[in-house]
Amino acid sequence: MTTPGSQHFAASRPDPAEPAPEWLPLDRRTIAASTVVAAGALAATAVPAGSGLLLGGVGLAWVLLWTIGGTILGAAATAVIETARLAVTRYRVDAHRIERRVRFLSSSTTSLSTGRVRNVEISADLVQRRMGIATVRLASGETDGSRLILGALDREVAEELRRHLLAERAATDTSELVRLDPGWVRYAPASVMTPLLGLVGIGIVFQVADWFGAVPEMLEWIWDRIGDLPIPVIAAGVLVLALVVGTIASVALFVENWWNLRLEHHEDGSLELHRGLLVGRHTSFDGRRIRGVTLHEPPGFRVLGAARLDVVASGVGTGKDDEGKKKQSPALVPASPRAASADAAGTILGEPVPTALRAHPP
Repeated sequence: MTTPGSQHFAASRPDPAEPAPEWLPLDRRTIAASTVVAAGALAATAVPAGSGLLLGGVGLAWVLLWTIGGTILGAAATAVIETARLAVTRYRVDAHRIERRVRFLSSSTTSLSTGRVRNVEISADLVQRRMGIATVRLASGETDGSRLILGALDREVAEELRRHLLAERAATDTSELVRLDPGWVRYAPASVMTPLLGLVGIGIVFQVADWFGAVPEMLEWIWDRIGDLPIPVIAAGVLVLALVVGTIASVALFVENWWNLRLEHHEDGSLELHRGLLVGRHTSFDGRRIRGVTLHEPPGFRVLGAARLDVVASGVGTGKDDEGKKKQSPALVPASPRAASADAAGTILGEPVPTALRAHPP
């Protein structure tokens, strides 16, 4: 039996005389939710795949068999896998710890001391929100703290679990630091990632074309139209195309990640972050683990007078934790007017963000 985080377990072991809480199942609606999402993704993939097969001379009957049949088969496989996952997964919560047990060919139990839970994230995509369920992600406060994921629970159960784990912190008075201004979307293309996103988008088009052996025809079609142009003009055109595609992608990512943004500050320094369009996210940051903030001002942001605000906290950042899971994102405020990010940073720090800094010596 593996128990990540068990180094903190003995200190909070309950009284042996207390009856152990019962093991609870995950919400069965997650089977339908996962199946619908998988079917949608497969159907979206089937459209370009079917078009490529038709262009490649494959008969309509075979195209329908591969696309529709593949979608149905993939959705059915997802339903079977999710049913099996829910059948072998249980969890339980008491005043001292939260545990998740998976019993299949072998038994695995993950335990987190409730006193060590520092970050709680509740997320739900469109289908999950419609069905009233949500995925809960918990993280302990260490730099590479253990994580525990429960996917999925009834939305009210998930919120009640969050309040239980955060205890009095979840009920203290809060002040709103930041609320999204839709006009901030204009800062999204100023990121240095915009041209890279454009190049990736163009690369995806060629990759899909390569699956169907259509790259030579595509290149020939393009060259017939631009072959007579000077090389510098062609290079400039490719750059402009990459910027246009990258701008569309960066705006789409901004809207998906930051729509309905609301950042709240608790009296004890804890933070509550609500955001997301297709996938709604509610993240809690324990004030005792917040060490500071970072204002990101790359060249594009500086030109526009914008900045992005990240939190510096234990167990939060880039990379993966000791379970191989992606760590919680440190982003608190997206690209926005610098004053908005700086004001939020000042409230979190308890003092204004310094503006005059000492330069390096010659």
